[in-house]
Amino acid sequence: MKYIRTISRTTLVAAFISVGASYTSAQSPDGFEGIPWGTSLDWLEKQFELLPHSTGGEFHSYASNVLHVGPAEVSECDFEFVKGKFAGVAILTRGTRNTHRLLSHLRKLFGEGHQEDPRTYQWFSGQTHVSFDEDSDGDGYVYWYSRTLLRGPE
Repeated sequence: MKYIRTISRTTLVAAFISVGASYTSAQSPDGFEGIPWGTSLDWLEKQFELLPHSTGGEFHSYASNVLHVGPAEVSECDFEFVKGKFAGVAILTRGTRNTHRLLSHLRKLFGEGHQEDPRTYQWFSGQTHVSFDEDSDGDGYVYWYSRTLLRGPE
């Protein structure tokens, strides 16, 4: 996860156009930032300079060069794959102000969500599940995944 590099806007725009997804609102939530669940590892590996992070059977995790999700700066963003298909991301943000920017972005995309306590939220939208946790230092942890490709706690 420490291999994050700068990704150019041109690469992101090309990635979104190539995938064919239009990501503008909660009306198209089944994927991550315009990348549909199930996109091939081969294609995303080239677009986001993915570096192997961990593996386990059919599950593989890769560090990416993603630096922002919405208005929030990202410290780490791992892409997760099952059988070579894009299935989720794990995101880390640092600092309360920045973490709250990511929370605001998620609320714009998915609505208010289910607030489990003052620092924990969940959203279920179509085939997507997003969980958000903020620790006592203000760092944020988001797990954004496909409910069909990765079976997580629901």
